Amino acid sequence: LYPGSPRTVLRKQVKKLEAEGYTLNVGPELEFFLVRKTNGKIEALPHDTAGYFDQSTDMGTTIRQEITEALQEMNIEVEALHHEVAAGQHEIDFRYNDALTVADHAMTFKFVVKSIAHRHGLHATFMPKPIAGINGSGMHVHQSLFKDGKNAFQSASGSQPLSDLALAWIGGLLQHARAMTAVLNPTVNSYKRLVKG
Repeated sequence: LYPGSPRTVLRKQVKKLEAEGYTLNVGPELEFFLVRKTNGKIEALPHDTAGYFDQSTDMGTTIRQEITEALQEMNIEVEALHHEVAAGQHEIDFRYNDALTVADHAMTFKFVVKSIAHRHGLHATFMPKPIAGINGSGMHVHQSLFKDGKNAFQSASGSQPLSDLALAWIGGLLQHARAMTAVLNPTVNSYKRLVKG
């Protein structure tokens, strides 16, 4: 296995947590756009004019349902599906599971979404900001550590909702957030140069 692979890095970190008796659970909220294709050419135009949780003008309802059914056939448990804020933007959420399983499911999810969108003559994109001037997409990831079948982020005392471990976890995320920005910036800058041509 390639040591720089994100999956290898995640697996290594998960093993460190397991050695201390913890299971890292995550629950993702995956957002994506469905955009039009004309004569096989992708256009930066949303396929509908719906908004957040819209049911009246949301043409993606059928597509989201097809995606959900396909995922469930692969034992990926979907908790929620709805139209997002921007026109043509959608969200599907998985039930939480261990981090490595969810990472694998997220990759499978992308292939399923793109395949079903293609079947409907649309293009699915997970780009953060494919259409200028409207909301972008992201992937919120709920996180928790479990030990002995119990949520270790929950405070045992009733005085505060989060345990000391949870507060330390949040502190670690904040401390290392800048390092993640440094990792992502070269990729973003390379993409900008590529787009400018």
